[in-house]
Amino acid sequence: NIENEKIHWAQIVSDRWNLGGEYKVLNSEFDFNFELIQPDDRKFIVKIMREDCEKSFLDAQVSILEFLRKDGSELPIPKIIKSVSGNNYELAADLNNDERIIWVLDKIEGIMLSEVSPISKNLMLDLGKKVASLDLASKKFTIDIYPPSNKWDLTKPLWIRDSVPKILDPELEIIINEILDDFLRISDRLNYLPHYWIHNDLNDQNLLVGVLSNGQTVLSGILDFGDLSKSPTICNVAICSAYLLILPGIGLNLQLEFLRGYHSINPISEEELDILFALIVTRLAVSYVNSSMISKDKPYDPYVIISQKDSKNFLMDMTKSQKYFTSRFRDICE
Repeated sequence: NIENEKIHWAQIVSDRWNLGGEYKVLNSEFDFNFELIQPDDRKFIVKIMREDCEKSFLDAQVSILEFLRKDGSELPIPKIIKSVSGNNYELAADLNNDERIIWVLDKIEGIMLSEVSPISKNLMLDLGKKVASLDLASKKFTIDIYPPSNKWDLTKPLWIRDSVPKILDPELEIIINEILDDFLRISDRLNYLPHYWIHNDLNDQNLLVGVLSNGQTVLSGILDFGDLSKSPTICNVAICSAYLLILPGIGLNLQLEFLRGYHSINPISEEELDILFALIVTRLAVSYVNSSMISKDKPYDPYVIISQKDSKNFLMDMTKSQKYFTSRFRDICE
């Protein structure tokens, strides 16, 4: 019962954080999330992690978020609210008496990038600059962290190979296998590049957009550091580019503005530009196969259906255009 859950966790947050107010349930794939609105209208996100969540998973996020807030104070990333005991998170029993990890973040105002229309060149330029600033700050993060490995690590996409036949689309199956073959051809060059802890999931659901007083739209939030991966920073560029290219209303010309902004802050090398397209389509291939597998259990999930449709259209239309895309990438980063 959702009301019982609200009452239960509200009491724990009140006891451990001395915070109270109205609770609203938020959508979440794995965890149990609430928005907490105080009487003074200050807002927080309360996150109750899934039962099997490892402490190392949260410790990794806490470490990099705290580092980035100190080193890159202008970055629009979540602020962790410490409990009254001074802890970044607390352990508490749920209604079934199972131990759960709970933590609280300041809410960042904005709407998801996927809901913004129209999308301006200035917004894409700002996105590029802020992602580049995030990557530059992340390069200085040298603390040992041990997040669990995850399926979104762009340096290790070959796990999808065995699942490709399950998509039941012979034409797309050929294309995805060709993409994985192309990835194998660039993998040594990719792995030779320096590796850092990167966000690794800069999709349109994790990017918030706000509006300045002059009406200009800017990136207001970078959310969800739960898929951290030790990878070259070009992987972050590729991941963000992949979702921009399949998002209705963006396309190549606006994605190039993102690249322009990124390159102006954290220059992209010739070597990185040469493998960028292969990384973009690899990420979309992983996304498509993953959503195909999920859709068997969640056939009516709109996010899964949209993710499949947009990824498939791009993969079918663009995989033969590597030279053209790479040429445009090079031109914008001169």
